[in-house]
Amino acid sequence: MGKCVVVCAGEPCRLDKLPGFSVGEGDFVICADGGLDFALAHGLPVHLVVGDFDSSACTQGQAKALGLPVYEVPSEKDDTDTMLAVKLGLERGYREFALLCALGGRLDHTLANLCALAYLKGQGASGWLYGRNEQVTLLENETLELPAARFYGQGDTPAMLSVFAYTEACRGVTLEKVKYPLQNYTLTQRFPLGVSNELAGESARVTAGQGQLLVMLVQEEKRN
Repeated sequence: MGKCVVVCAGEPCRLDKLPGFSVGEGDFVICADGGLDFALAHGLPVHLVVGDFDSSACTQGQAKALGLPVYEVPSEKDDTDTMLAVKLGLERGYREFALLCALGGRLDHTLANLCALAYLKGQGASGWLYGRNEQVTLLENETLELPAARFYGQGDTPAMLSVFAYTEACRGVTLEKVKYPLQNYTLTQRFPLGVSNELAGESARVTAGQGQLLVMLVQEEKRN
């Protein structure tokens, strides 16, 4: 089984700059309301549209006229459109998720999407959030290898690697093959020790023990 791609309505991604990202035959693409506009504009396949169409330039009738399956929801609900899309992906058996256009824009929506990463982890799944210049995932009792391609995916200037405790504390945090290594450290929410690290080799390795750790790759845009 492939991955579930959820297209959100945050700041648009630059698909040609996402290292290694593609939509394969086994992937399932769900557009969360306004995410449909991005998918249509960039030629992404659309397998399901979720939302009340309050943030999309495309109306529900137009989506149906295009032959797109629509999962209709009321405007007043407990779940965000993105969380509904995530839950629908989980119901279909997917355990690997990529959330496009999931960062930037409204801060509350960005925070809600970070919560979606923690929700996925609790369901035995994992995900990446992609923004214009950022990639974010969440670790818990696991090790992640980050190849150099992820750091250089958007240009010649490598991305910075930052890690933050998502739970009150994350124990056993280890950073290897980076400029500022860390060994079996306890990160807390109260001090941003893990911000702005750099790749020191062909790959970086991040380990999180007890607790949840946010891992971010952030690249600054070049200024002319």
